[in-house]
Amino acid sequence: MFFFLSSPRLSPPNLLSSPAVQLSVPCSSKSPSDPSSPTPRNPSLPSPSPPADVDGLIGPGHPPRLASPLPLPAPPAHLMFLSRIVLRDLDSIDSPAASMASSKKLVTRDEWERKLRDVKIRKEDMNRLVMNFLVTEGFVDAADKFRVESGTQPDIDLATITDRMEVKRAVQSGNVQEAIEKINDLNPTILDTNPQLYFHLQQQKLIELIRAGKINEALEFAQEELAPRGEENQVFLEEIEKTVALLVFEDIKNCPYGELLDVSQRLKTASEVNAAILTSQSHEKDPKLPSLLKMLIWTQNQLDEKAAYPRINNFSTAALEDPAI
Repeated sequence: MFFFLSSPRLSPPNLLSSPAVQLSVPCSSKSPSDPSSPTPRNPSLPSPSPPADVDGLIGPGHPPRLASPLPLPAPPAHLMFLSRIVLRDLDSIDSPAASMASSKKLVTRDEWERKLRDVKIRKEDMNRLVMNFLVTEGFVDAADKFRVESGTQPDIDLATITDRMEVKRAVQSGNVQEAIEKINDLNPTILDTNPQLYFHLQQQKLIELIRAGKINEALEFAQEELAPRGEENQVFLEEIEKTVALLVFEDIKNCPYGELLDVSQRLKTASEVNAAILTSQSHEKDPKLPSLLKMLIWTQNQLDEKAAYPRINNFSTAALEDPAI
């Protein structure tokens, strides 16, 4: 059900009653005692990582789309390259240990490791891939040490990483206004040319006011800064309504949008800011390594349909595991 924000609990009674926009708040019809009522995560704790779902993440039968050309192999890139070779030449595999009871080809560990040794990867390519990850993710000290030790030059001024990380940390700690000022000092065109990013920063600022219990200040900010943007954009209006709904519930556990107060919301906004700054510096907004690992997962899944082979199941160790026969 929807009701307008003129609840007796919220004063003044005409809050957020802009002539052009009146924010309506979707409310749960469930009782606070209803065990099925949605319960948000603890705002003081980061969100748990969801289990990996390859088909949901990548999509069955389709390779992951890459944001930019990926000329560099990734660890364990040798397996990705090898998988493609095996997929292409699978019919030519003549293994004496092949299972006659299965339609799949069986590739022995010795044969697989021999093919791995045949794949040549330049150390320079690996170093460039590592540097790309360190620069994109903002590990400036590690990037500088790696530059000295490996002789790999970053494709961006390392000094700009420090500025970018200061902005990111400001958002992650809830100091949104400080982050906005730093973004403008870094490049004033970023927010001017990215209205969605600016809206999300303003939304995060409203969330922080609500988190701090500054109800009147939050209402005034929503009315003066956010409501006019909702007049022009329906998606923005819906996001404003969800955020303002946090004010209606004395117990956030009973609010269906309580996850906005979770630390993961800060991280989401900070990631968007980080990507925008990188784009403004003509740098890729995402590191190459995660995309290549997604491609590796997809390639292994394709190969699973045609062959039994030593595969990587644990990407933290990259250890080959023999197939179940």
